[in-house]
Amino acid sequence: MPSPDKAKLLQQFLERLRARSKRTAPSAAQADGGAAHGAAAEQAESTAGPDIFHADAVLREFVRSFLIWECTTPRADAALKRIASAVVDVNEFRVCLPGEMAAIIGPGYPRVEVRVVALRGALNHIFRSEHRLRLAHLPGLSKKAAAAYLAGITQAPLFVTDRVALLCCGIHGVPVDGRIAAVLEKARIVEPGLKPEEVASALGRMVKAGEAREAYGLLQTVADQTPVTPTRVPKSAPAKAAAKRPARPPSRKSK
Repeated sequence: MPSPDKAKLLQQFLERLRARSKRTAPSAAQADGGAAHGAAAEQAESTAGPDIFHADAVLREFVRSFLIWECTTPRADAALKRIASAVVDVNEFRVCLPGEMAAIIGPGYPRVEVRVVALRGALNHIFRSEHRLRLAHLPGLSKKAAAAYLAGITQAPLFVTDRVALLCCGIHGVPVDGRIAAVLEKARIVEPGLKPEEVASALGRMVKAGEAREAYGLLQTVADQTPVTPTRVPKSAPAKAAAKRPARPPSRKSK
């Protein structure tokens, strides 16, 4: 259970970030807290190139979240635009080999090899579940059902599914990857050495219901301003809720 002092430190830190954001022009990262909704979604969509997601904003945000994980929002949006320019639709991207996906995203993209293997596995999981690539139905489910569906996509880092859950389904939680965890560690809000999923669990208890979207947007903005060389980035995509589920054998690659 987070201490009252840590919760107070977090609120003070977010207040400073909030004041700083009011003094600067809104950036794509600051608008990120409202992605897939309203004007922020329209702005993001306009910079992403052709619509390869067939108007499925949730699926688009899922792929975008994969690109933001352990990277920055501007680089993710640039990569998403490269993907949209290279394939007819997201299903064509799904059936690409990992090396082909990495070449499209860009060989210099952070952790590109791990990223494309996990993304390909997650898209294949969705395709097998739905017999096509679609996530637009998630906001229409109960929050419990939507959370369970996303938790079942075990190929995706927790940051990805938490981000989609928050931004697209209104499910409480603060997405945390190694970069956001490093921001909070530097601010002395969390103890050194905690895993991103442990930090996310703590933040979920410290941030009030209804304030998670703004909190995440502010933290993502700070992380976006940090060079993409955090020392705490894990060596492989983190498994979600590993302590709560028995270990599974590696998923088979499929088209």
